[in-house]
Amino acid sequence: MQEVIERERKFWNECGREHCPSTDDTADRVHPGDLYDRSMPWLPYLGLPSFTRCLLDTVGDVRGKRVLDLGTGTGFLAVLLALNGAQVTGVDVAEKQLEAASRRAQLSGVQRAVTFLQMGAESLDFPDGAFDAVVGSFVLHHTDLRASGREIYRVLAPGGTGAFIETSARNRLLMLCRSHLVGRLGIPKHGSSDEHPLNLEDEQCLHDIFRGRVRYLYPQTIFLRMAAAYLGVLRHWPVMGALKHMDEVQSHFPPCRSLSYFVLVACNKQA
Repeated sequence: MQEVIERERKFWNECGREHCPSTDDTADRVHPGDLYDRSMPWLPYLGLPSFTRCLLDTVGDVRGKRVLDLGTGTGFLAVLLALNGAQVTGVDVAEKQLEAASRRAQLSGVQRAVTFLQMGAESLDFPDGAFDAVVGSFVLHHTDLRASGREIYRVLAPGGTGAFIETSARNRLLMLCRSHLVGRLGIPKHGSSDEHPLNLEDEQCLHDIFRGRVRYLYPQTIFLRMAAAYLGVLRHWPVMGALKHMDEVQSHFPPCRSLSYFVLVACNKQA
């Protein structure tokens, strides 16, 4: 496990060096109504605002609540929650990411409401029941879920909520493309070598840890537009718009929603 964590740390430190917020860069300032990191302008096309909204709705009113942002990265979600009244602790394994997150908190005026710590999800240095909510954006599938899931459950207060935007392995066609195309033929691989979308084994693991109190929510179907995200030949607005529209049509049919590459994992600790 420690070797995997070290590889993740090195990978995300490299990403952190590429993302260095500065006090004159307005794209890195977070506002209370933001639903995506504006330093990544392609996120709305991939439906991230709807997943962030779903996460916020799942957690509910955070004013005065203690919230843990797991795998905080450059701190967008932690800062957003602080702006909405939460007392936030953000943890990450990569120190360069944490440096960027701290600068973002200062830029957004919530440095007193957010604490950033270097820490792995598999071994959280907090007492039992320390948080009213634990959240994360694309973090669980980078962890040893059996260990991180138990830690999330432990640090949640009774009645507390977990909400995580994640990638899902339920779509077999997307998983086939991911296995045989991504990282080859000029198609970029954006993730680390150890991560994988949540599969049925991972879902069962969370089900066992939270004693069945786990839901999988799909505010949008993110399926066909992933082709535009990866294949340069499809990065033309008429094609991208058509793929997005086809995804939106699928979202109206409940059986098609689980084809989405993104999912909101909501879990609750029994009161």
